[in-house]
Amino acid sequence: MSRKRTRLIVTIVILVLLLALLGVAYLNYRASRKLGLDIQFNQAELLAQPQYLFSFSGDGAQRLARPIGVLVAGGRAFVTDAARGTLDVFTAEGDRVAIWGKGKLVTPLYVARNPVSGEFYVSDRRLRAVEIFSASGKFLREFNPKLPKSELPKFDTGGAQWAPVALAFAPDGSLYVTEILNGHRLLIFDKNGTFKKSVGTAGLVEDAKQGEAIFQFPNSVKVSGDEVWIADSNNRRIQVFSLDGEFLRIVLTQGLPRGFDFLPKLTKTEPRRIVVADTLSHDATIWDADKGQRILSFGEQGVLEGQFSYPNDVSIDARRRIYIADTVNGRIQVWGWPEALSPVPMPKTPTGWALCLSPLLLLPLLLFLRRRRYFATREFVEAMIALEELQLMPQRRVRWEVTPEDYELFKDVKQGDVDLSELLHPVEHSESDATALKDRYKLEWHDAVLLSIAQRAKLFCAEDPEIRRVARVLEVESVDHLEFIARQRKSEVKSAGSPVNKD
Repeated sequence: MSRKRTRLIVTIVILVLLLALLGVAYLNYRASRKLGLDIQFNQAELLAQPQYLFSFSGDGAQRLARPIGVLVAGGRAFVTDAARGTLDVFTAEGDRVAIWGKGKLVTPLYVARNPVSGEFYVSDRRLRAVEIFSASGKFLREFNPKLPKSELPKFDTGGAQWAPVALAFAPDGSLYVTEILNGHRLLIFDKNGTFKKSVGTAGLVEDAKQGEAIFQFPNSVKVSGDEVWIADSNNRRIQVFSLDGEFLRIVLTQGLPRGFDFLPKLTKTEPRRIVVADTLSHDATIWDADKGQRILSFGEQGVLEGQFSYPNDVSIDARRRIYIADTVNGRIQVWGWPEALSPVPMPKTPTGWALCLSPLLLLPLLLFLRRRRYFATREFVEAMIALEELQLMPQRRVRWEVTPEDYELFKDVKQGDVDLSELLHPVEHSESDATALKDRYKLEWHDAVLLSIAQRAKLFCAEDPEIRRVARVLEVESVDHLEFIARQRKSEVKSAGSPVNKD
């Protein structure tokens, strides 16, 4: 059976089903005088897929190089850059405000704000220390944990007491720090900075549901109510403790959880949810924090907008905008939901339902009318002109696209019945997509522009074998002029129903 005949049958089936649905709805109304189904949803438990909003990384030589931690507080986004040794401060919309820590930080990891003093605490892997800055960015001092001898490593550390990683504060100013020098553990300090307790030890577990207070790289810690949550990354889980460090439960996750944060509740009945960055899956997942159930995931691996490369940390503001440190791509991505959703009134009469559902009958027609996008480079079009094969390019439901510059070059060309001013369509490129491709694959700007357009097309027609190789890496189908001509000749023979002459 041909593809054309298959599509026709599918279309007829869809139309019959839609008409049957309208008929059932009408008969149901005539019998019961009711429209709709008796299905009720708990609106507090519904959650739509978050949308990619924007990214930011700064400008010029001061662009983010390797952002590790992110904290949104007081209308500002604070980002640690492990490559540049800085704590960069941005507005919530991504405009840089200041750069802190030059000459004081070396390899900063995570940042937390003391809710009592307003000071910012930054962990530094190279310094094996926590550095403290004022609310205005002035370096104040280094936090001294003053660990008792029983809590110090038994080997020579060169004077270092600990290797702090993640840190978080309780509302009263109590400090919780994960560290990995003397085992992998959680250290608890009171609001005055006095050591209170060490929780846990290092270890890998075979069963993620077992082995309480055993950690393998605790890369994130957050305080939620009267609980302390810790991302036990290499054990593929989150462990939950009381504020005093007593083990409560394990929340299983997928992949390798790194940073996470809690979604602010819109209502009292809304379940508690967390957003977890999975550095190996290159995405983020929203979990029901109390049931331990996965709700949805968003993002994918890549270098373009809405794609991640080893995401590492998460912070969520009061507007439920999700800030994610997209580490290898050198940027902060922001995701979220529309702030207001207008209710849609339900039809109340059969006529209203018929008018509401009638546009569905047009869906099959739209499928047939949808045009495939072919993107062609200048060299490809020139080759087709030279061989006088332009007549092979016009096809039903195919839109040929070129760069605006190439359109100006070819718009006056006519060959037979083919007028390139009508056949070709100029299309602009995305600056952010082209920049991401250029940086990721070390491309020339011109090639990055072409590929940024090609990745949105059904077919990429180009002559340069190197740019076609990169296109294949991006999973974009590509052909040169000879392959395109051969494909069209074969299609013509098949459509005519004639055997190929082998003489």
